[in-house]
Amino acid sequence: MTLLNRITEDRLFHRKQSVEHKEHKLMSTILTTLLGEVTIVGKNDGNRDTTDDETVKVIQKFIKGVEDNKKYRDLTLTEDLELVLYRKYLPEMVDEETMTVFVKGYLDGIEDGYSMKLMGDIIKGLKETYPGQIDGKSASAVVRHQLKEYGA
Repeated sequence: MTLLNRITEDRLFHRKQSVEHKEHKLMSTILTTLLGEVTIVGKNDGNRDTTDDETVKVIQKFIKGVEDNKKYRDLTLTEDLELVLYRKYLPEMVDEETMTVFVKGYLDGIEDGYSMKLMGDIIKGLKETYPGQIDGKSASAVVRHQLKEYGA
């Protein structure tokens, strides 16, 4: 089941529940807004379904928007609920140990020598292998450390 399908099913569930429970109406509204933004990505790119990776990027954008509000004021109960709902759909991020194993495997396959110029290729490989599950800052730190370990 795609992430888009999960969000759609959850929205429908909350819509049905909103007749009896008012708090579900808010959840349904939040998910309706998210679905609108997610589906437009695929529609604008050849009238296709939005991929899970694209869906994760939209969710991350929504989270960033809500968290940016924290810089200026306390979050409302609705915004707290939004964050909980959005984070529910994010995949688990890859831990540093897994990234380290990937980077070491990548570097062990190289025969031409090591340099910091490999950093971009390695991070690209990480993102392709673990779509939507890589934190760029952590990945950069792991790759940089491993390249130094290998003498780059």
